[in-house]
Amino acid sequence: MSTQEERRTLYSVEDHIATITINRPPHNALTHKDIAELTELVTEADNDDNVRVMVLTGAGDRAFSVGGDIKTLFKKSIEARENAGVMDAQTHEELDLKGAEYLFKSTEESQKELLYMNLMKKHRNVGWVHNLLRSVHTPSIAAVNGDAVGLGCEIALCCDIRIASENARFGEAFVKLGVTPEMALFLLPRIVGLSKAYEMVLTGSLVDAAEAYRTGIVSKVVPQDQLMSTTMEMAARIASNPPAAVRIIKEGMRQFLNVPLEELHVFTRTAWQLLDRSDDFKEAVAAFTEKRKPVFTGKL
Repeated sequence: MSTQEERRTLYSVEDHIATITINRPPHNALTHKDIAELTELVTEADNDDNVRVMVLTGAGDRAFSVGGDIKTLFKKSIEARENAGVMDAQTHEELDLKGAEYLFKSTEESQKELLYMNLMKKHRNVGWVHNLLRSVHTPSIAAVNGDAVGLGCEIALCCDIRIASENARFGEAFVKLGVTPEMALFLLPRIVGLSKAYEMVLTGSLVDAAEAYRTGIVSKVVPQDQLMSTTMEMAARIASNPPAAVRIIKEGMRQFLNVPLEELHVFTRTAWQLLDRSDDFKEAVAAFTEKRKPVFTGKL
């Protein structure tokens, strides 16, 4: 695991919000090192009990991320396969992506813990950052400050909420390289409908912020200078809610996109059995009746 001093990707935590910034302006093209750092930092944020929401964005005002750096991520991968015996140390390091095995922390095997484990499916192998974002329990918001293309688009799509600046654009450009997207094949039809999804992935064309809002890719479009303040305001609203309930609601939303309603009833009944005995539930009721701001701990 790299240290904070060695990382190029920016990371900070304030008021229960972790901000992760892709830091290769102006285009924020991703090398293996950047993808490894993003995977590492998303895992770090998700394992931090102090973090209740994570925000992903890009440095500068031109791009969230234009996806993989063609020269390093793809060209060097091809060269490495063709010249495996003569790869220099720097290239080897750049291509050394281990992926991230996501292991959620567990405590004593109490009745509550067993209920929680059944709800949250704790142990997962998820690989690269876009897959990881679909697996973590901490809500995520993409603050899309410019072009989100290819892998950059996949990362944004895998966040739970997307807020875009007026100059943001989205594109699944994999077909132009003769390869296939991954999460877009699953997520885009559910977000924009089958016809628009086919259009985006088969043409590789860009969708501007206005169209992204009309088709549901983003929930808000704001001026560039208001992007981070709007995103942080939404993150703060989520972070102010009981953390355990937020995590379980997020898990339920993800699990039941394609699951029969009867199984949803089992999940929600189990969640109620767990949550209505929590300290945060008692605090929420007390704060409401006493007309004060609640103080949540996230403890079950």
